[in-house]
Amino acid sequence: MAGRIVSREPYIFESDEEQEEYERICTAAGFAADRLAVTSTLREEFVDDIYHIVSEANDRLAEKADAGLLAAAAAVRVAHRAVAKLTPQQKLQLWVALAHSEKDLGRFNWLLLRRLHEVEPGSLVPRLVDAIDRAFGYLIGRSPHTSSGKIGKPRGAKVHWVIHEFVAKLWALGQVYGNIDVTLSASGGEAAGTIVALLGILKPVLAKQFFPHVLKHSFLREVQKSMPWYREYLRATLPKPLELPLPPPPR
Repeated sequence: MAGRIVSREPYIFESDEEQEEYERICTAAGFAADRLAVTSTLREEFVDDIYHIVSEANDRLAEKADAGLLAAAAAVRVAHRAVAKLTPQQKLQLWVALAHSEKDLGRFNWLLLRRLHEVEPGSLVPRLVDAIDRAFGYLIGRSPHTSSGKIGKPRGAKVHWVIHEFVAKLWALGQVYGNIDVTLSASGGEAAGTIVALLGILKPVLAKQFFPHVLKHSFLREVQKSMPWYREYLRATLPKPLELPLPPPPR
């Protein structure tokens, strides 16, 4: 049984338009399932996951971050870099300030971040700052922070990162559910392969900002190269770790 790429609550439609959009996306997802030869036992789950990543990406591209949110996100990113430069002893001292004994967890409500209290004390504050940074990044469409020079780091403006993240999730879903390899190739200077076919199938239900950028071979190659990094990103952010296969080598 394939593991979920995403986690969410049951859908509640506030209007007929929302339900019609749901049906349109699910219809397109059904064609994608056919293209990947998804088995009947996994088809409903695959279609549901495709609906989520499509609707989420469309909603994020429609949102505009105001100046206050952008300023707060920038401040958190500065804090992220500053905390990373602290010595192990200083990071441990910060942990003590948050949870100063095994019996008393101090002033921090660990139920807000259930997994952070399980990490090593010296890694606690960096992980906490990282969690806050990721939350701001999601709101403004910024790629997660990585150390400088790390191969495969997605980068760019909000539209670029939201589309990058969507394609990476689509690629991962195809690998988890499908019985056909998710491939990328170039033919006559144009992108080709399974991932291009999937994007073509979903084009009618994707926001206009996706195209034509999402079908460029250079962009899809960038996503493909980042998949090992993205697999680690998913492991760090999902409620339950998910083993994702790596994409096939470039052709």
